[in-house]
Amino acid sequence: MNTQAEQDARAHAARARGFLEQLAEAKKDPLACLAANRETGAACDAIEQALAHMDARKDCSDFKAHLLLRACRLPQTSARLPQALRERIRAALLGLPYRDFAPDNRMLHRSENHRLCFLTAELLAAETWPEAAFTSTGRPAREHFHQARYDLADWTRWVGTYGSSEWDSSTYYAIDLLSLLDVFDFSADDRSRRRARWVLDKLVLDIALKSFRGVYGGSQGRCYANALLNPRQCGTANVLPLLFGLSEPSLDGGGMLSSFLATSGYRPPEAIGRIAASAEAMLHRQRHRGDDRYYPPPDVPHVKNLNLYSDVNTVTYRESTGMLASAQDLRPGESDRQVQVWQATLSPEIAVFANHPGDEGVNSAAGASFWTGCARLPRVFQHEATLLALYAAPAGAGLPYTHAHFPALAFDETALGSHWAAGRLGDAYVGLRCSSNLTAAPEGPWAGRELRAEPGAAAWACELSCRARAGNFEKFAAELHEAPLAFDARALRAEYRSPQAGALVLNWTGAALRDGRAVELAHFPHHDGPFAKGEFGSGVVDLNCGGAQARLALND
Repeated sequence: MNTQAEQDARAHAARARGFLEQLAEAKKDPLACLAANRETGAACDAIEQALAHMDARKDCSDFKAHLLLRACRLPQTSARLPQALRERIRAALLGLPYRDFAPDNRMLHRSENHRLCFLTAELLAAETWPEAAFTSTGRPAREHFHQARYDLADWTRWVGTYGSSEWDSSTYYAIDLLSLLDVFDFSADDRSRRRARWVLDKLVLDIALKSFRGVYGGSQGRCYANALLNPRQCGTANVLPLLFGLSEPSLDGGGMLSSFLATSGYRPPEAIGRIAASAEAMLHRQRHRGDDRYYPPPDVPHVKNLNLYSDVNTVTYRESTGMLASAQDLRPGESDRQVQVWQATLSPEIAVFANHPGDEGVNSAAGASFWTGCARLPRVFQHEATLLALYAAPAGAGLPYTHAHFPALAFDETALGSHWAAGRLGDAYVGLRCSSNLTAAPEGPWAGRELRAEPGAAAWACELSCRARAGNFEKFAAELHEAPLAFDARALRAEYRSPQAGALVLNWTGAALRDGRAVELAHFPHHDGPFAKGEFGSGVVDLNCGGAQARLALND
């Protein structure tokens, strides 16, 4: 009789084969084409392009290095590479400057994901060609291996124990995952493989906790507009579909990680899949602390605002009809070009959030853009399914107003007032309340998606609800319309009487209040919720969901 584990393994293998075939047929991924023995000429051309990228020392060459490593190390792909191309790959990987002190370096090494990507590529290149010398340094492979092994132990110790400076990032978790998958699948060093497995499990757990019906919707340390507005296109879009079969994988999302997952032997604990699939109401608190040792000082322009110098305390509330997530009290008043502070998610097409835009560009290299980041971060307080945020929006900082992404056409029904908006999708409701008058964009690229507040400071409230709790949609909208929101723009103080959370008070500094009682917005455990618990700094997380249990802990 087949066990459940055996059935799950067969189902996973079938999903992986089927998706590789789809990727190959769509010519979306060179690894998939090689693995499926389709369009191998086009796949080799794509690898040549990756080699040219590396030869030019362009940024993200470390990402390309992992594509080349997997192509070389997977038996089903390596066998289809011409000998001359394999030699080109060998030369490129032995010649890549893995350390940023290299004289010809023009690549960004000093961010959390790049640091991991370079050192894991270095470790695997040294293991793949152990008798070679690295032409980038003249040093033998064994020296590179031992240095990379030490650095990997250091990186995994920090992130596995304290969390990520790029917390819950749908873009950069994808890079971390593909780097760690290569170590897990190909390294002969047991210690490195165990450490990779430990952090793989923890990152996949984060994704499972911050996803709603397979859609990633948590607050994020680093994000880009395309992933916020089109979550099926984000880098982690196919993690839950491929690992757990929770939804159909996307051909338009997932990037390189999709084929890495589909060709990997990694399987997460069953408990994480149960957490991702659970429809039980969940309130989860979590704390991350970034490691700043690998970064230049915070005044270096290209690494500003990467959450390196503060703890991040996040709250995620998820129920069967929607999810609301936020980062609490995260450096209010500072600028950050890539943080997603809070978001309500009802579906892949409905992400509702507000920000203080830096400029009118969709993505900006210099600072906060129209939807991504904040010219000045708000102060946020979330109680279960209700959120209150204060935006200072001072003159001269970014654009002079705050606004919300509210995709009206994606809802089944909407209602709009001068200071509020409500939307329904099936039995799920989301509502926004603002201290300023709101205007819907009448034309242009954001017509039907943007609600703009009057210039100046503002308070925003968000309510996530459903028919079972709030009654019919008309009642929900009426209560939102009547909910008092008092805001003192000079003192930056808001008082909001939520239909479901009671009386909330938030000042720019000091304690947040709910029904007159102070609420702690910081110093959370590493994990604290019904499915996952772990003390901050312990490196241990205990999971329990649907009868499945697991402990995530490093075992050196």
